[in-house]
Amino acid sequence: MKNQIIALKPPLLGKFNLENYLAASQLALTLKISWEKIKEAINEVKTVPGRLELIDLGQDFKVMVDYAHSPPSLLALFSVIKELNPQRIIVVFGACGERDKSQRPIMGEILAQNAQIIIITNDDPYHEDPELIAEGVLEGIKKHPAIEVFKILDRRSAIKKALTLARKEDWVLILGKGAEQFQIIKNKKIPWDDRQVVKEIWKEIKEKS
Repeated sequence: MKNQIIALKPPLLGKFNLENYLAASQLALTLKISWEKIKEAINEVKTVPGRLELIDLGQDFKVMVDYAHSPPSLLALFSVIKELNPQRIIVVFGACGERDKSQRPIMGEILAQNAQIIIITNDDPYHEDPELIAEGVLEGIKKHPAIEVFKILDRRSAIKKALTLARKEDWVLILGKGAEQFQIIKNKKIPWDDRQVVKEIWKEIKEKS
């Protein structure tokens, strides 16, 4: 087995996942598990729903849905995406209502430091005014006036805008809700799934093209 090359196609992105694969493989080898079994196990690993989840509908750009909704999680996400050398990064993002307001401009600045196009929208506003939530995020973005920014509070319209702006080799990141199944506005719990909405909108775009 010395110097043998093993071809793997691990589905999880990022250097940290690669490090996890290597650590797990080394442990498996010490337990006398064969390389064939290790390869089979790695290739069968499934992505966690709503975590770095790619939506592949045959488009020539990438669409990813992720739960990132805090400064540390946004920084971690962008570190992974930048490893993949995207042409442009287009972000759809909305801060959650009734959370630490001081984090909103911080997240806005992180978005502006890492993306070329930002579309600010609704997440779960709860009982807060969506306009005020958006303005909190925009406060941080405005420190970087060269960034192209849109404020589209209707989340479906925001996602559609991102998909229509995307070009070959771009990455569209739809952030904040991940695999959540509802959007909460005041006392209303509205059925919602970013992944399904992407599929519906892309179908509409293709039918019109």
